[in-house]
Parts: sequence; C-alpha cells; structure tokens
Amino acid sequence: MAYGMTTYALGNLIGCTGEAVCRWERGICTPELKYFKTIERIAKEKGITIAELNETPELICDDYELFCNSGYSKVIRSIRKQCGMLQGEFAKELDVSRASLANWEQGRFIPSRDNYNILKKYAEERGLSLDES
Repeated sequence: MAYGMTTYALGNLIGCTGEAVCRWERGICTPELKYFKTIERIAKEKGITIAELNETPELICDDYELFCNSGYSKVIRSIRKQCGMLQGEFAKELDVSRASLANWEQGRFIPSRDNYNILKKYAEERGLSLDES
C-alpha cells in the first residue's frame, strides 16, 4: 500500500505471483526467505522496517479485514442485487470471473484486497455501502 501497487504488481516486483501476495496479506502463509529479503529491501526504500510491518498493522489503513470477517458474502450479494444485475453481469463490471463472484457470494473464497478495493469503489460510485447486508 505504501507504493500504491496492486498485489499483482507487487508480486511482479518481488518475483512471485499476485496470488502469493494475497495469501501473505490474509495470513494464510508466509513468504519464503528469498521473497522476504526482497520485501525487506523494498520496505526500507519507503522507510518501513520489517518490525514495523509486523508490529503496526495500522500501516495498512483500510477496513479489508473487517469486511472479510463480517459476512462479506451477504454484502456482495446485496450490492449486486441493489444494482439489479445477474452474477455474470456483475462479475464483468468488477473484472472477475463469474465463478469467482459465485464463490465470494457463497462464502467459499474471500476476495483479495485488490478485489475488495474494486468492489468498494464500485459501490461508493453508486451510493452503496459495504456495511449494508
């Protein structure tokens, strides 16, 4: 976030996939040592230490974690229905596959932080809130 990059762009910079970065952000797994060293170097360029990253979660200033832990599937479904769209139409608007949207709406998979930000922007542009269920 300090670089204003998507997880996919950061993955390219680090030398891994955006999906790997998403898993790290969600705490599913941790980076291998070879990626950790690159992350440390990149963070130092922004004046951020690894200790700060570990000890100060407020460096990431968004409500992604809250969204993921508070019934996100109902929220996504509600926004889609308020927009009067079928899953395929809504997925196209968010630039994701229909299968991904269906998995989010059924609570099988959590959207990445990048997808969350796209959804949040989409909702805000239409006067909708991600807090609604």
